[in-house]
Amino acid sequence: MSPAIHCANDQTCKTGHPAAQCLKLLICGSSQGAYGGIEAVMFALADAARNSGRFEVRIVFKLVKSAKVQTSLEEMIQSCGHACHIAGRMDPNLFSWIAESDLVHVQNVPPDIVGLCKLLGKPLVSTIHNYRRTRFSIHRLLWDTCSKMCDYITFNSAFVMSTWDRVGTNRKHHVVPAVCRIPDLHPPGGQRKGFSFISRWIPNKGADLLIKAYQSADLDPDRWPLAMMGEGPELSRIRDELIPNGSPGIELLGRVDDAEKWKIIASSKWLVVPPHTLEDMGLTPIEARALGTPVIASRDGGLIESAGDHALFFEPGNVDELRERLEKAARMDDYEYFSIARKSQDSLHSYLVPFSFYHTLYHKATQATAPHPAAT
Repeated sequence: MSPAIHCANDQTCKTGHPAAQCLKLLICGSSQGAYGGIEAVMFALADAARNSGRFEVRIVFKLVKSAKVQTSLEEMIQSCGHACHIAGRMDPNLFSWIAESDLVHVQNVPPDIVGLCKLLGKPLVSTIHNYRRTRFSIHRLLWDTCSKMCDYITFNSAFVMSTWDRVGTNRKHHVVPAVCRIPDLHPPGGQRKGFSFISRWIPNKGADLLIKAYQSADLDPDRWPLAMMGEGPELSRIRDELIPNGSPGIELLGRVDDAEKWKIIASSKWLVVPPHTLEDMGLTPIEARALGTPVIASRDGGLIESAGDHALFFEPGNVDELRERLEKAARMDDYEYFSIARKSQDSLHSYLVPFSFYHTLYHKATQATAPHPAAT
């Protein structure tokens, strides 16, 4: 398909420097055609690079097989202020866009983009969002090979990095939580009530486990309601099997936007995050901690990091242990609760990494690949 250029860069760095003095940064990644987590990260990376005044930014969304551009992504592209392109699979324009760039920041390690970068001698930084699968496949073999071609890699959790770099001694590998946008810090306190949950309702995300644990817990549903947000293919099955006629204390809110999600999390005493799917990172625990809401979470992949040291943890898939954590949270006095909430929020400062870290890697990558002057 031909490129769709929705927004044009003004060709001037934020500081007023002409674009020729800025590094031309291409941020690219595969897309399902909708505005989702990786797309949000790409926009955030572009915003931070542009605002630094040191980069001229272009974004390329490469559609995966059978994907079509949806309204949510089109609207974000129209409003973002960056030069944006949408590419099809094996799009010949990828060659030109990469050739015109000084460096590339790719999401994960798609072989076509990595291969073109190496062919053209372009510095390459990758952010790997997904843990490495252990089962052998051609796809995994290609990703393994491409990961070794990157100048630097950031992983969105130590868990994800551990699956790619078991020794953990590669100096070109870094853990950087891929957080695009979090709410403003909100002090713990106020009129908080009950539990909240948000996820796409798909297998192994734990919505059914949470409902079972909540229904079996010794809780006053008026004092400890459960607000459940999100939608997905498992929603109707779970509702019909577990709460066909409703259930005291449980409210299914469906899809909500960021503002409403943050409002609901900030008004609850705890966020519950119960997947058993080897979660790569987990954004909602980070959002909750910023809002002063501590977390009850499964020890599942990267959730151990994003929920923080002060979360109440339980074993993934263990309904009885989750029930016990819900009851423990409900019995907690105000002093203990607010102590945990404050510590959960304060520890975000040492967990999150500023976007300027990427900019340091960009310059290191360009310096590493720059031709050395001939010896005299």
